[in-house]
Amino acid sequence: MSEKRNTWEGVIGLELHAQLRTRTKQFCRCEVRFTNAPEEANKFVCPICLGHPGVLPVLNRASVELSLRLASVAGSSISRRNIFARKNYFYPDLPKGFQISQYEVPLAEGGFLPYFFTSEPGGEAEVREARFVRMHLEEDTGKNYHLPDGTSIVDFNRCGVPLLEIVTQPDFHSADEAVAYLEEMRLTMIYLGVSDANMELGQMRCEPNVSVRPVGANELRPKTEIKNLNSFATLRKAVHYEIKRQIAVWESGGEVLPQTMRWDDAATGFDGRRGAAVAMRTKETADDYRYFDEPDLPPLVITDEMIERASGFADKTAFNVRARLIEKDGLSEYDAKNIATIPDNLRWYDALLPEIGDAKLTANWILGEISRWRAERGDKFLAEFKTAAQVILALKERRITNPQAKEIFGKVAVTGENPEQLITELANASDAATSDLDAILEEVIKENPAPAADYKKGKKAAVMALVGQVMKKTRGAANAQEAKKLLEEMLDE
Repeated sequence: MSEKRNTWEGVIGLELHAQLRTRTKQFCRCEVRFTNAPEEANKFVCPICLGHPGVLPVLNRASVELSLRLASVAGSSISRRNIFARKNYFYPDLPKGFQISQYEVPLAEGGFLPYFFTSEPGGEAEVREARFVRMHLEEDTGKNYHLPDGTSIVDFNRCGVPLLEIVTQPDFHSADEAVAYLEEMRLTMIYLGVSDANMELGQMRCEPNVSVRPVGANELRPKTEIKNLNSFATLRKAVHYEIKRQIAVWESGGEVLPQTMRWDDAATGFDGRRGAAVAMRTKETADDYRYFDEPDLPPLVITDEMIERASGFADKTAFNVRARLIEKDGLSEYDAKNIATIPDNLRWYDALLPEIGDAKLTANWILGEISRWRAERGDKFLAEFKTAAQVILALKERRITNPQAKEIFGKVAVTGENPEQLITELANASDAATSDLDAILEEVIKENPAPAADYKKGKKAAVMALVGQVMKKTRGAANAQEAKKLLEEMLDE
């Protein structure tokens, strides 16, 4: 859905916060551990991340190296000499009373990330680019628990976890465009090993800056920022709502105020519906944060060696993977997206394709039976690349039918049996079962009088119920089209 109404269009820039995939926190040796229960609060903390007087931070080198991977892939200009700053604001989940971040000299500036966007359902995907303003390193804050008894707990386990903030230009005009970019960025960070980017765990959070303007204009009107959205569904709702609200304000002769907002599913919006962006405060400026250089950290110097190591990840983006699957292997955009979206799917695809030699068949099995059984069995899924390839090749070579292939693969997934032995056993059983197909057809008609009678009354589709019974009796060995033809001949007599 396009965020346009009459002569207005949305203008959206995104601030993305991603927890970096490090073992320890940004400025201390505390373990990075996800916790989401009050009883686990404040178990992974120390005097440094709690902001005790006299402690000194030490920068986590791994956070820098991971961030450089993304900056290198985006073609950003990397700052060789970085300065950290203190960003001052007073929230209960920020024990130092300031956040160590980067301001005047970020880690990287500029660059872009290409992404696929489909403007209409079922339409052809087009390639667009999200341009970056900057990427900078900082530390995460803690979080608050508000308990049913009215008490609150401040949990500092998350405080000090390394964050990379990625700020885009206002290049998006709809929530769908913004989500398409964020999906691409999430996959890219996972592929590069930069972040696990699990939005449900708060490892990736987004803050859209939203304004509107007349279509065709280049002006940037006052914007609002919606804080800490941790799902694509919520982002869609929030951006849809805020664009509609701002259009209504301008069309009524009012003026949009630059505000910091939050999304509240229970609040009543300007349109009388449930779900609204609620104002928190007037939007801050840089002056409000009173930035100054962090006196306890020396400048961060980026070496040629660090940049060279980061550049080795240039071809490992999700976009490049999907482009390869589409352009080289001939997969549809839909199949390519579903293969690339889950790294384990891509691992199976890259292992099976050389053996199968048919990209579409390989993709169908990975997105079908293999994904189904992996989800159902979990750690007890016993099929391997080799055994899966044996089943799919037997199907490709017409030694077994599709129903038989599914039956055999199910047994391999559950028991880890040798598929070649199962194929041989099934072939022998099928030969015996289909040796007298006419007798089987007569038996099926006799045992299923209702669909047989329906067919004779003119309901021709009823024959498919009988075909299903034939396939069941022959364990999928019979040719379904041949069985259908013979059944119709018998019933027409």
